[in-house]
Amino acid sequence: MVDAKAATTINLATDPRSDKEEQPTRAIDSAFQGDPEDPQRPPTKFVGVIRDDKVAIRDPRTMPQWHDLSSLLPRDFGRLVDITLAAPDEGDTVHVTVLNERGKVAQSRCTVFPTPGTKGTPEWPDNCTDFMDLTRR
Repeated sequence: MVDAKAATTINLATDPRSDKEEQPTRAIDSAFQGDPEDPQRPPTKFVGVIRDDKVAIRDPRTMPQWHDLSSLLPRDFGRLVDITLAAPDEGDTVHVTVLNERGKVAQSRCTVFPTPGTKGTPEWPDNCTDFMDLTRR
């Protein structure tokens, strides 16, 4: 469980609304996951950003809403420049794919249903796999 001070630190480091005057948000994407006909999986919009060389995902159902996935990147992955999110049809995951300045691509898969931190789904970022470098595959 993240304490309030740590949660605030994570939130300020990754929240694109932050007033920090450091590097601007470099990239943003969003994806919907869920099923409008399934009350257990209502459609939810996930937003991903690259800011200050961190990968952050917004899950509006959790507190804090912004979650830093940077610790899941391969060691020395390099400066991040782009992000894309994908939500497979009828699934319970969101795929997060990032690009670095040298053209390397890495992907993580995050379980988002049930809501992270509930009903056996680990809290963010433990609900995500480590980013796998797809460049070498």
